[in-house]
Amino acid sequence: MPALHRLQWIDARIRAGEYPNTRQLAERFEISRCQAQRDFNYLRDSLGAPLAYSAKHRGFYYETEAYVLPGPYITPAQKFLLNRMASYYAQAAQGFTEGHPVYREMAALFRRLGGGEEAAPVPEAHAGTSVPYRTILRPASPRFNPRPSSLAPYERGRDEEGRIICEFHDPRAFLGALLATGQAHRIEWPDWLRQAFLALLKQLLVANTPPSNGE
Repeated sequence: MPALHRLQWIDARIRAGEYPNTRQLAERFEISRCQAQRDFNYLRDSLGAPLAYSAKHRGFYYETEAYVLPGPYITPAQKFLLNRMASYYAQAAQGFTEGHPVYREMAALFRRLGGGEEAAPVPEAHAGTSVPYRTILRPASPRFNPRPSSLAPYERGRDEEGRIICEFHDPRAFLGALLATGQAHRIEWPDWLRQAFLALLKQLLVANTPPSNGE
């Protein structure tokens, strides 16, 4: 594994627009050209850097400015928060056509910082923000499917398959409205919302299961 200070040097030179190469790295740290090349390869292949070589400048550069070199220390709480942010921006990127490249880059940035793990917990409400969550529901009975009144505030239309497209800011309020329809719907996307709905149903089942003694 390359020394962290060499990777940081490469990263700093790239951000300064200096196009570092293996010769400069080898001379700066008194290592072999082969080791210097392995450092660049590690940065690209193991740390996910969007590294590219410029023949014109005879050095390396980043193809996107969204990349951040992972730090050596990150707490579990920080990793959790970063992955929550990654999930939020990934949701925004898939739910909107305008500005989605920026959302995708932000999602990639936070995912790299957080170690690339998906955030499992249900996101908190985002009331007052401009980017709502989006979901796709498939009615269990497409032939007879009147519009559920409880979903009316969230429904944004239907696709060619008859699936219901909804937008919401508060996941828990939306799940309550979905449950209030009294109709069977499958949450086709996103997965985290479907898992949250299953967890809610399990809680309701446990709370309403009579004790074994019949009381």
